[in-house]
Amino acid sequence: LRGSVTERWWVAGWGVGDLVALRRLHARGPERLRPGHGPEITDPRATLARLVAHRNDRERAVLDAVRAGNATPDAVTDAAYDKDVSAVRDLARATVVAHIEKLAAERRVRWDPEAERVEPR
Repeated sequence: LRGSVTERWWVAGWGVGDLVALRRLHARGPERLRPGHGPEITDPRATLARLVAHRNDRERAVLDAVRAGNATPDAVTDAAYDKDVSAVRDLARATVVAHIEKLAAERRVRWDPEAERVEPR
């Protein structure tokens, strides 16, 4: 088990997890990851790099959707995903809201969580 990391949620097949934690885990350079669910990951650097890139791509898609005038999480979700997410709509929407909150914290968008309205800065 030396050189391996047992992780619980940072690395999931669908990209769930905190981006900072993913980057931190990547920097540790483990030889293997042992997820709480699923098979052992024997190429963690490539897997973590792919997940970080996927998260960055999704953030760009969310920001582009807001800049295109989509002003609600539902509208941004529809615009940011290029595939049918109806089976996982709640998860997709929650992911979009998390990206909006991050972008708002970075002052890249204006976000009113009570009204659920977002606009570009």
